Amino acid sequence: MKAATFSALLLEGHKGPALELPFDPAERWGPAVSLRAGRRGHFVQGLLNGKPFESVVVARARKFFVLVSSKLQEQQSLKPGQRVKVSLEPSSPSAETSTRAAVHPEAKTKARASARSTAGKASSTAPPAPTWKKGRGRLGVLDPLLGTWEANAESPYGPTRCVRTFSRALGKSYVTLNARWEVFGKIYEELAVYGAGEDGTLSFWSFTSDGKRSQGRLSDVTDLHPQAVGFEAQMPAGLARTAYWPADDGGVMWVTEAKTKKGWSRFVTHHCHAR
Repeated sequence: MKAATFSALLLEGHKGPALELPFDPAERWGPAVSLRAGRRGHFVQGLLNGKPFESVVVARARKFFVLVSSKLQEQQSLKPGQRVKVSLEPSSPSAETSTRAAVHPEAKTKARASARSTAGKASSTAPPAPTWKKGRGRLGVLDPLLGTWEANAESPYGPTRCVRTFSRALGKSYVTLNARWEVFGKIYEELAVYGAGEDGTLSFWSFTSDGKRSQGRLSDVTDLHPQAVGFEAQMPAGLARTAYWPADDGGVMWVTEAKTKKGWSRFVTHHCHAR
């Protein structure tokens, strides 16, 4: 589906900054879906002044608006009344939109506090994780991740849960990742295969339940942590990366980030614990 491109003024209202959509999203993208209890709309992703972002489209007073988070507004130094260029397409309810959908700053503060509390409870009850020791061979960097990992967090729209299972496959020639997200009471799944690319570099091929796919390759992410393992992929909205590294409590940290002119911008962080 071709992304919609348009320009719009940044509007400041009592519910936060937003951009008016110049068309009915239901006519272009299909019926609205449930964003949270009592609120329907569309999950979207795209570019704002050339930089990747994710948000939601909601209806207000028979018009449609793309919500702009205060963080995004600050990052781009946007001011009310400023005209911006937008490229937009529908997306699925993912961790990015669940944790970064534009909400009142107080709601974000409460969500972060709740997430820290949840993570603290999980770390006290989770079984100890295997030692973070990389194995031999091309796939050895993934050895510390083998097994099942669970992350739970609170978002402004309710709890989110993600379970990831890494396993050896096909005579140990590959590693597979099966991930299951529970967001807003809906299920979002991913199947990824890690193995040698055509040039021998460790690569991955990812397929998701919304029909999308991506592929990338091993990259240096030691700027995040000395033992971090990560991959980069060229996505429709630009270059993105995902990384894992050992947490202090024996769990695993997982992040996804997008490349901007100022560097890497983080979308989401998960503190995972072994199951």
